Amino acid sequence: ISYFAHGSHAANFVYGLAGTPCEQVLRTDVCAYPSDVKAHFPADGILARLAAESYLGVPLISAGGESIGALIAIHTAPIPDIPFAETLLRIFAARAAAELDGRRREIALQESRAELLARNEVLQMVNTLSSRLQSSSGPESIARETVDVLVGFRDPPVVAFFLLEPDGVRLRLAAQAGMSEPAQRLVHSLPFDSSLAGLALRGRRVLFSDDALEDDRVLQPLRELLQTLSLIHI
Repeated sequence: ISYFAHGSHAANFVYGLAGTPCEQVLRTDVCAYPSDVKAHFPADGILARLAAESYLGVPLISAGGESIGALIAIHTAPIPDIPFAETLLRIFAARAAAELDGRRREIALQESRAELLARNEVLQMVNTLSSRLQSSSGPESIARETVDVLVGFRDPPVVAFFLLEPDGVRLRLAAQAGMSEPAQRLVHSLPFDSSLAGLALRGRRVLFSDDALEDDRVLQPLRELLQTLSLIHI
């Protein structure tokens, strides 16, 4: 996450561990090669590109004893005093690990708070819907109230509520928000067996399409409609 070479910071990069001294650092502890490090790791192309002669690496250890990274020093000349260099590197590694560990805990706390707020928001929406449905008189009214509450939650561009027809063959659009009249005419009646809504109902599970425009489960006319609306996820 930080790379310093030839007197200045350089671009970060992804470094595969297999067959490298860094792999030893994370699996064991300190890894020290005062000289001729390339001969010990001939498959490590980065050592070759850096013209590395010596290598010293120590792990970054979290408060829970977990290896979370490595602090390494590579030189184009031999390292004359490995014990001193190791002591110095361990001091810096301990301080960096403590800072990283603190940041990780802070991020975890923020994510936990965000999740709690999201759950509270969902709970408020459910309570609102429950209250409004108590005065609903039938399926159409329930559909309208549900769509209305959902529209007020994160403002989705399109919401549709389908009801299964008595014949069990087709789904009828009972309420919607965000659909143009042509769109409503297109989806006012959908086949139960081949539509995404029908598949969700038949499987009694939530279905998500990450790219509805390329999803074969979405009917072709509906895909064309979604494309005109610039919608991808459903």
